[in-house]
Amino acid sequence: MFAGLKRAARAIFVDDVRVRRDEEGLHIVFENGPAGGESPLARARREADEQRQRQLQQIRDQLAAVFATLPGLRQHLEHLARVEAALVEQGLAFLDSMPLAQLRLALRQFEDAVLNWAPEGLAYLRSRMAMAVRERALR
Repeated sequence: MFAGLKRAARAIFVDDVRVRRDEEGLHIVFENGPAGGESPLARARREADEQRQRQLQQIRDQLAAVFATLPGLRQHLEHLARVEAALVEQGLAFLDSMPLAQLRLALRQFEDAVLNWAPEGLAYLRSRMAMAVRERALR
């Protein structure tokens, strides 16, 4: 009795609607939607999250490599070491929570410590830190 209504509700709310072309012309096709699968929006969000996590890991690895160049560099570049720890704990959200004075000192230490800005993670982190300092200084 409700089979038609159920099919219509499924087509509207669950199934993916596709237009197919074949030798007979165009056809509207209802394909099983995300029942257990992933919606396109959910997939895009998941892929964006995975990309952010890969980028964050790249930044942390490249920053760790900077500290590995000289023993005791973490103790010497105290503010930059705090950035490294904040990256692990908060990700790039630390840019909003770290005190501005500390962020400025960390950026200065970062720029003094790095000679080669070719690694993408280091260049991206430097850019984000500089933008955060500039934006927060204007508030």
